[in-house]
Amino acid sequence: MNNLTKYFLYCTFIILLGACTSTANKNAKEQSLSSKNYIVLNYSDFGPSENDSPLGVRYWQWPDPQNHQPVSYDIKVVVYRDLPLEQVEKLFPVIKEKRQDYRYITHQEARKYLNSRLIEMTGYLNKPSRIVGDDENNDFVFHEIMADILETLIKIERQIGKG
Repeated sequence: MNNLTKYFLYCTFIILLGACTSTANKNAKEQSLSSKNYIVLNYSDFGPSENDSPLGVRYWQWPDPQNHQPVSYDIKVVVYRDLPLEQVEKLFPVIKEKRQDYRYITHQEARKYLNSRLIEMTGYLNKPSRIVGDDENNDFVFHEIMADILETLIKIERQIGKG
């Protein structure tokens, strides 16, 4: 395991430790309040787009025949818990005319997807057949993506996680 990977894993542990203790304190304080059952995030918070992503593709759900140039698509992802999908869709409707695009994913599905992305990237970085230091810039990008995904997991847990 190279030093950059060790450093990332150490930082991940420290961040998770802080998230767990602050989430526990937050949960104790908010038990008398009604907790939120959803969080709205950017599509990009889930890392680079994948073909088999439960969020779908990184462009609008509708065709845009007038635009043939690369465009920045403002797509939001609603992670929800203990709510029916129909209620979430009513709170955050997809409206083509306003270019308002939402994707919906349950808390459990989001956690499973993000954790699998982290495991996949860690596996790549620790692959024995990989030449250590072969492409340190690529390693740095992988670590940044992993840190962003971890940050997304922490945001989700702080907002709608239970215990």
